[in-house]
Amino acid sequence: MIAQPLIGIPLLIVFIVLVAKFGKSAKTGGEYRTIARVGQAVSARQQAAMPDRLEAVRTRDPGFTEAAFLERVRGAFVEVQEAWSGQDLSRVRRFLSDGVRERFEMQIAMQREEGVRNRLDGLTISGARIVSVASDSHFDSVTVEFTASATDLDVDLASGKVLRTNTTQPFTEFWSFLRKPGTRTLQKPGLYEGFCPNCGAALELSDAGRCENCDSVVTSGDYDWVLAEITQSTEWDSGDEPTMVPGYSEMAARDQAFNLRHIEDRTSVIFWRYIKCNFDGKADALRKVATTEFTDSFEKSLALARDGDWWLYFRDAAVGGVEVQRIQSAPDGARDRIEVLVRWSAGNAQRNAAGRTRNAGDRAFRPSLFVLERNSGVVTAADMSFMSSHCPGCGVPYEGGDSGTCDYCGRPLNEGAQDWVLTAIERFDPSRIRSATVDTLSRQSLVHPEILVAAMASAMFADGQVDQKEEQLLRSFASSNGIGDSRTDEILAAVRSGGTTLPAAPSREQAVEILAAMARMALADGRLSGEEMELLGRFAQSVGLARADVSMLVAKQRSLLYAEAKTLRKG
Repeated sequence: MIAQPLIGIPLLIVFIVLVAKFGKSAKTGGEYRTIARVGQAVSARQQAAMPDRLEAVRTRDPGFTEAAFLERVRGAFVEVQEAWSGQDLSRVRRFLSDGVRERFEMQIAMQREEGVRNRLDGLTISGARIVSVASDSHFDSVTVEFTASATDLDVDLASGKVLRTNTTQPFTEFWSFLRKPGTRTLQKPGLYEGFCPNCGAALELSDAGRCENCDSVVTSGDYDWVLAEITQSTEWDSGDEPTMVPGYSEMAARDQAFNLRHIEDRTSVIFWRYIKCNFDGKADALRKVATTEFTDSFEKSLALARDGDWWLYFRDAAVGGVEVQRIQSAPDGARDRIEVLVRWSAGNAQRNAAGRTRNAGDRAFRPSLFVLERNSGVVTAADMSFMSSHCPGCGVPYEGGDSGTCDYCGRPLNEGAQDWVLTAIERFDPSRIRSATVDTLSRQSLVHPEILVAAMASAMFADGQVDQKEEQLLRSFASSNGIGDSRTDEILAAVRSGGTTLPAAPSREQAVEILAAMARMALADGRLSGEEMELLGRFAQSVGLARADVSMLVAKQRSLLYAEAKTLRKG
């Protein structure tokens, strides 16, 4: 019993409130610390696993050494840069996947038509190190981080006059090399030295990419490493777990050779052909990789966009990432379907048949979903994984012609009976963002931070007004999640243009998923800063949610991450 209730009862109430407040604060602080520590531990384990993964490669392949591998690929790095500067890939196509080759060939073709050449002078490699090693049932994969410097020039093809010069500055790129499991390091010169890795003859490639001497498909990955991807430093990550992609396991069970690398390489081929179509003002470049229904419709849309002799095209297109989002296996008689997100940017411009350009605008971010389909029952050809732009029948590359058939053997290529073909290109929509696919503790995610920034910017600036404080908050979140200033500029340029390159304003349900995904990313370091909380609040307000909704959502995601962290810690 309280002797002096007028004093004791108020003191008891204050004590209870303080215990509740600071007890809750201590609990929250403990959850934050656990999330941070487990996330750091997972990251440290991933880094520490590198020597073990390299040792696993050496166990399967005793001839593999890190030093010898790096020496070979350093030579490839220099060769590719020289081939790019000389606008001639014939010397390096022996070790390029179709996706990498088509990217360079399409860009070079467009440069030539514009009468320019991009040249790198004084190339110097300051560093090369292996940053990722992975093996699965389809490939061994090694990613090398190259740090180099060069003077970047644009040169007039006719006169040789320098049109633009960038000062010499360091740049970083990540190059991914793949080969089939069981492939051993050659004890003789191979692809990178200019010799057939199968028969050992000086390499002469046929149009089909086969050794003229022994008819081997040298870029299959069965004999030597193939350069399968080049990624800029701001875009690179160590790779997602394939089973995170909805539908992957079901498709892989039906198609033993199915792999995401082939899908990404195939989509890269299709994307650059799409860019070339816009540059040419006609759909011919897509006819071998897209259905007739798509190309016919696309041809009409190109015609409608013409302004007299001028047509719209995408200037200086650049790809940030190609990521499979969803896989749907169809019943017999229907079509399998894959949705692939291409994160890219470009400026709008117009050109005519004389090669003149006008109305060139700022670069803008343009996330797009490329929908690919194939007939049910078709399976992946294991030896064609890196030959995404070759006829699966005769092996001849997709060159020339404006039909959907192989120009050499006449086989139909655009019906989905051979490989995946393009059936649609859609704007990326916020409804596809799922917070459950953001696993920050294991450093895996199907939602790239760029997509979150784009979705939030599109909603927050729906009225066309870019609030300075909100822009600052978005830039801060972008920077803390590895998005460079130039890409953030492109996202905001898309907002300011009022165009249709960014997703439409989300519904309430979609906004909740976006908020949850952002909260999970922000909480990865075990804390939620005042700036991050303010950004969440402003975004919520722009889509009609209350600040209380944000607090509850953050608390829910923190609890979920805490529970996941405890499970990982026990594991």
